[in-house]
Amino acid sequence: MYPFRFCTAVLFVSFVLPFCAFGEEDESLYLYFLERAEEARLHEEPTWRRLLHFRDGRKRSEVNTPEFFLSSKGRSDPKEELKATLSAYFEQGDSGKEESARCRFPARYYWLHSRLELPGYEVAPSDCDRLKRWKLLEETDSVSMYWVSGYFGNPASSFGHALLRLNSRKAERNRSHLLDLTVNFGALVPESEPMLLYILKGLGGGYQAGFSDQYYFTQDQVYSRTEFRDIWDYELNLSERQRTLLVLHLWEIIGKKYTYYFAKENCAYRLATLLELVLNEPMVDRRPWYVPVDLFNRLERIDQGRRDSGLPGIVDTITPIPSSRRVLYSEFSRLSPEALTLANELILAGPNLKFERIRTLDTGDQIDLLDALLAYYNYKELSQIKNPDPELQKVKQEILVQRLVRPARAKTPIETRLESPPTSSTPPLFLSLGIAQAESGSTYATLSFSPFSQESIAYNATLGSDMTVLRATLAGDEGEVFLDRIDFIDVRKLALEKAPVAGENSFSWKAKLGARRSLERKKYPNEWYANVGFGKSWLLSKDQALSGFSSIVASTDGDPLRFRPEIQWTGRVGMVGYDLSAGTEVGESERFDFVWGANIQVNLERRKAVRLQLDSGEANRSSLSFVWSW
Repeated sequence: MYPFRFCTAVLFVSFVLPFCAFGEEDESLYLYFLERAEEARLHEEPTWRRLLHFRDGRKRSEVNTPEFFLSSKGRSDPKEELKATLSAYFEQGDSGKEESARCRFPARYYWLHSRLELPGYEVAPSDCDRLKRWKLLEETDSVSMYWVSGYFGNPASSFGHALLRLNSRKAERNRSHLLDLTVNFGALVPESEPMLLYILKGLGGGYQAGFSDQYYFTQDQVYSRTEFRDIWDYELNLSERQRTLLVLHLWEIIGKKYTYYFAKENCAYRLATLLELVLNEPMVDRRPWYVPVDLFNRLERIDQGRRDSGLPGIVDTITPIPSSRRVLYSEFSRLSPEALTLANELILAGPNLKFERIRTLDTGDQIDLLDALLAYYNYKELSQIKNPDPELQKVKQEILVQRLVRPARAKTPIETRLESPPTSSTPPLFLSLGIAQAESGSTYATLSFSPFSQESIAYNATLGSDMTVLRATLAGDEGEVFLDRIDFIDVRKLALEKAPVAGENSFSWKAKLGARRSLERKKYPNEWYANVGFGKSWLLSKDQALSGFSSIVASTDGDPLRFRPEIQWTGRVGMVGYDLSAGTEVGESERFDFVWGANIQVNLERRKAVRLQLDSGEANRSSLSFVWSW
């Protein structure tokens, strides 16, 4: 029977199909291709399961939207969904309807055609007007993954963000990517949601989430010009087939709903599943959390593995996109001291600025000053795009006129401190094993762990951007194991800009909350503490910073509130990073206590280090440990 059916199908496809309107129900054709699909067990193929968003042996798809499935059993049965997908391909009149399966699921048919050679197949059927208007198949030249630095205005953004951009050939001609399409994944959160409820529901899967497509201009406005976040562009080396499958699948999933989990199934996780579809590489491991930088570290490992094997790498180029604020400060850092002082005076003068004093500078300084002022007003104008200030625009026009009457000059490239991509520094997962000693002389073993640790003393880290979450330290002494301390959050952000800009916030800050055990009680932490400080920082050189802080220290042991002025010196010399501090504390007892600390790390390589910690202010502990990061 099989040879007869095969010949019948071939004759039908070769001689009858070209002369009839395709789409008429043909049971024999459907059964023929279904038999081939079942013989090849296509429903078990990883690509098919990824197209349906089945992961990690789960019995249900991660997509919650019923319309994503053609079979009533499709969300729990990939085989039934494959049957329904093939059946829909041969349904009468299916090809000419916007809501037809061919128009809704082009990636499924693109992959099935590569395995089965479906008759009458088109990548974008001529009658699928909305899909054709999307125009991404013809215009997309490459695909980029964007890593966006952390933002503390939103807990879900503290660890960074990831999004995807489809780079168009048109952008190369125009030297701008602002009209390229980006794909973002985010939770659908009511605008008035209280912060605590937002955190709890985000951790517990209380929100729906989905993919959305927007012009890159919108993302640039939010991340670079409103939240002042730096971006790294990882342009991927994908084949034409991989790009086509990815773009078609994006069409299928935009607007579909998923359950959002802040710690794991977030923006980075969802984009990782898209890359798994086209790379056939595992992008997500079984850890209970997944932060955006994990996605890029995984890309780096795949890229390195391929290059070591003599294969083309997966990452083509890595390009920094500094925030608008970072670019502005870099413009001002090029001014001479006299021009810098005058630039800030003119900013403070606002609409009343006078240009007579500019003429006291030499021509080069005049041009530098006016270029810096133009950068400042462009920065302000773009941050106020929804509610533009007419006075600001008027001042900008006056500065532009002043610049135009001076000689033209080639603009030298702006140098920023945005130098090393996130994949070149220490990964965030922290584990250390060592020994500690208390002031009393007792010595005990320690094991520390944190799912996310980002510190200035780490290998090739960003100076002055520190955050550690849920670092727990276990201790072992006299045959007992107990929790020595836990730091729920430890954050420090240093404002390290060389040149001040009038009206811009240049304060550094830090915050810490945790609990530790007193040395008299070994079983559990019994002293809670918090430390919040504000101050100023100075960038002494590329890898050296000095800070002064005024902090309030609160604890349940001793004086409940203490004032601590202190200085901190943070830097790196070669592979050695250090964080040194000294200050004094005074509380209700009006006794001044000298406090100091040293955190020194010798980075043996990107993922391994030896760390020495000395601290007079936190139960007088000192420790020596070996650190692993991955």
